[in-house]
Amino acid sequence: IARNASLAAKETPRLVAQCRLHVRSRRYRLADADGISAKAVIDGCVHAGILADDKAEFVKEVTYSQEKIRKADGPEETVIEFFLV
Repeated sequence: IARNASLAAKETPRLVAQCRLHVRSRRYRLADADGISAKAVIDGCVHAGILADDKAEFVKEVTYSQEKIRKADGPEETVIEFFLV
């Protein structure tokens, strides 16, 4: 759902089980090892009502990977995958 309004205020289903997150970055140029962060992504998922909270009670682990792509492969993107524990 791509909107500016928060889903957190609405009565929508949330992921309330403990999960692991994997952040996969597909970029034309690779970032430094510490250049990929999920802080804003996780905070956004909480704000949107997807995650109930970002405490360790809900998010057990966050992993990262990146892939170098060519412009012919499509636009740069960041993919967030949720895995229930």
